[in-house]
Amino acid sequence: MSETDTSRTRAPAAVLEATRAGEGPAAAPGPAFLPRRVPVDVDRSRIAENVLTIFYRGKLASAERLYLNYAYNRTGAEDLRETEPEIEMSRRPDEYWEAHVPVPAPGDSHNLLFAFRSSRREWDDNLGRKWKFYIDLFRVPEVVDAHVHAHTAKYLLPVQARMETYFVDRALACTPDPEVIRENGNLRGVYFCAPPAEEDVKRVAGALDAGFLGIKFHPSADRFRVDEPPMHKFMDLAIERNVPLQFHTAADSYAHPKMILKLALKFPRAKIHMVHMGMHISWGRHGHEDAVRVAKQAPNLYLGMSWAEFNWVERAITQLGVERMLFESDAPIGITPEDDRRHDYRVYFNNMQQLNLSLTQLARLVAGNATALYGI
Repeated sequence: MSETDTSRTRAPAAVLEATRAGEGPAAAPGPAFLPRRVPVDVDRSRIAENVLTIFYRGKLASAERLYLNYAYNRTGAEDLRETEPEIEMSRRPDEYWEAHVPVPAPGDSHNLLFAFRSSRREWDDNLGRKWKFYIDLFRVPEVVDAHVHAHTAKYLLPVQARMETYFVDRALACTPDPEVIRENGNLRGVYFCAPPAEEDVKRVAGALDAGFLGIKFHPSADRFRVDEPPMHKFMDLAIERNVPLQFHTAADSYAHPKMILKLALKFPRAKIHMVHMGMHISWGRHGHEDAVRVAKQAPNLYLGMSWAEFNWVERAITQLGVERMLFESDAPIGITPEDDRRHDYRVYFNNMQQLNLSLTQLARLVAGNATALYGI
């Protein structure tokens, strides 16, 4: 179903009857879910039973009564203030409110849009963006973004905001600052290294000792060629520590996929994550095509989908297998408060839901490949 399809999908009749009565689906016994300390969280452990539990402790948490308004298969532009059905939420002793939302069967509906209102008609709709939950995609156990930027608060704050809005569980963040990782439990660090110099090897080794899970280079920005000797000591270090190397890739004279291939063949035990899979937009050159071609020649190359034309993501999965593709967003690069850029989570998730993948394959794409490659 397309992002702009505004049709409504009805949940099973018994579930809708409970919803109209303001009850929602009944809670089931089982291990207690502990919401993260964020304004909105979602427990998807019962999604196979067609139930989703939403938790809230945002700006309306002190209301006497609270309601959740929701709709399926909406674009996000509509005003949910007149939307039916709505569910009266229950107050919990831990400051959260919760509601059990009916979920249509797999394939019937993709996107759940929701907002909150108090009994005094006060609204929290996430500053007009609403909250959006991708039902088919989130039938998987977790979602891990394999490449975000967290160099400073300027980068970190929008990354965390978008992860909360779209319920991304964890992310691999490139940063030179270990405090960023220590202070944000849902981020794991990839050490960002400036142009490779021999004296930097010890510094990078120390970062790996401190808990960083990989090494990130940006040859295009720092103006160095990845296939020249200064890189070799870092390749040896990554192999010794069994950590991946992230390379910004583009169809340029610094980080072209063909240069990455030289490294991959010279260091076959290295695990190389090609961020942007060659970046198709580079000077009109076909970086994606070259990225797929070189990945066929070196099994230690893994492609990241950020900034990629999605038809090439599909081709790469078809030709290489889903296990060689990583979900990554490059957040906050390409993300705007207006939520209308093609590199936002909204667009990635909608595109991934259209792939003809089994649930097992989808789980690998959105989390499993990254957790296996980086050991998280």
